[in-house]
Formats: sequence, structure tokens, C-alpha cells
Amino acid sequence: MASCQPAKPQPSDQIETKGELWNNSKHTLSLEDKVVWKGAPFKDYPETIEKNKTGEFTHLAGSDDDGSYAALAYKVLDEGIWWVVAWKNIKDTSNKVYTDIIDEPVDWDNVKDMLDTEGSVAYDTDKHEYEAEIKIDAKGDSPKMTATIEPDVVSNMAQ
Repeated sequence: MASCQPAKPQPSDQIETKGELWNNSKHTLSLEDKVVWKGAPFKDYPETIEKNKTGEFTHLAGSDDDGSYAALAYKVLDEGIWWVVAWKNIKDTSNKVYTDIIDEPVDWDNVKDMLDTEGSVAYDTDKHEYEAEIKIDAKGDSPKMTATIEPDVVSNMAQ
């Protein structure tokens, strides 16, 4: 007689966020910090992302299957700044993202507040001679999130 045990959840069987992080900066990115409010990565987040390369990950909902809700902070090596990427994919709500470029340690309470209050399906910022942009599919339990950091062309032309 066959066992009727439930199968271990796979990324496509539950709420998940599929992330692509594009590093178009002049330097390697190094994962310096992270916070997970709901869920867990299917595999570890990329520890480094070389310049002009992409890092990918899948963040799964937690055991309560109610969402994928987290943030990462990558240090732009040799620049003294951090790129913050945050997402919120909660069951039965619109998906949201938020990004920032900061020159001091990450205040995760502020990041969460900004994601909750200012986040949307697309967000961008322009600071410290860099531009960052992030987008997520508005609906669905398995949205794709794409984020990019690159030099700010306008700031760099003014120098």
C-alpha cells in the first residue's frame, strides 16, 4: 500500500518571490545583512554579485503559507554605500517592493515602514551617484521581482 504523506513543498507549489538582482555598478556587491519577516529563501541569497552580473534567488512563504516578506542589504564594495532591496508578497494582497541606497548601517524598522507605506509595484531612487530601480508583478502568488543598481548618469556627467 502506497504512503499518503504530503510531498515536501517545492518553489512552484506555494507562495514565492523570484528575485533577480542586476549589478550594473562599477563594483562587486557583497551581501552584508538581511531580514526575513515572513518565509525563507529556497536557497541562500547570492553572497556576492560581480559587476555587470545578475544574482538570482527564490524566497518561499513560511510554514503558514501566508507570504514572502524580506529585505537584503548589499554593500557596493569600494564605495561605502549599501543597496537595500525589499519585497512583500502576502496572500490576497497586492505585491510591493522598495529600494534605497544608503551610506550608513541599515535601519530595518525604517525599511519595513517604507515598504509598507511607500512601497508599490515599482520604486526607484537616485542617491550617492547611483540609481536603483525595483519592480514586481502586481498580482499572483509567484511574482517575479527585478532590481537594478547602476551609476547615475546625470550625477556622473556633472563631475
